[in-house]
Amino acid sequence: MLHSERGNAMISLLMAMVILGTLYLGYVGMPDFRGKRGGPVAIENTRDVACKIQRQQIERDIDIWKVDHTEEPSLDALKGAGIFIPACPEHGTYDVAGSHVVCSVHK
Repeated sequence: MLHSERGNAMISLLMAMVILGTLYLGYVGMPDFRGKRGGPVAIENTRDVACKIQRQQIERDIDIWKVDHTEEPSLDALKGAGIFIPACPEHGTYDVAGSHVVCSVHK
């Protein structure tokens, strides 16, 4: 093996290690200032997005529900009308404030 070929192999190996390290840290996450890990970042982001989409769906259901009702919307009123209310992926609770839905976990 020529000297330059060994150098190229070493650079390729180092680049592969940098890429794998970056992917690992992107998935697992960097430790916070106390040294604790927050858990897999990709999974947390997915749950945040899922909760947001579910809240938006409930808000659309509230808009449709308001067409036939004059009282303030509530989750119990929506359930009574046969509207399915999904659960937060992080086990938070949803609450209705006017036409806006808030989650106890994902503010």
